[in-house]
Amino acid sequence: MNYLVESGEWSSADQGPSRSLRVAAHFDDAGTLDGFALFRHKGWSEPVTSEVVQLTAPSPAVELSLWRALADLD
Repeated sequence: MNYLVESGEWSSADQGPSRSLRVAAHFDDAGTLDGFALFRHKGWSEPVTSEVVQLTAPSPAVELSLWRALADLD
């Protein structure tokens, strides 16, 4: 994995920091970050799509919560 590309620090298309990479974050009950999903919006044509670049979760429940958040984006 190329950290600069995956973190959004570099995009060859933008020739600098990525303007398309977004994150959905999950926090536990104490407010600590415990999972995230990196994604890119791929366009407004029907159907509207996004590309999931990376999804990291410590449990199936957190993973499901992140997938639901991504599915609910409009």
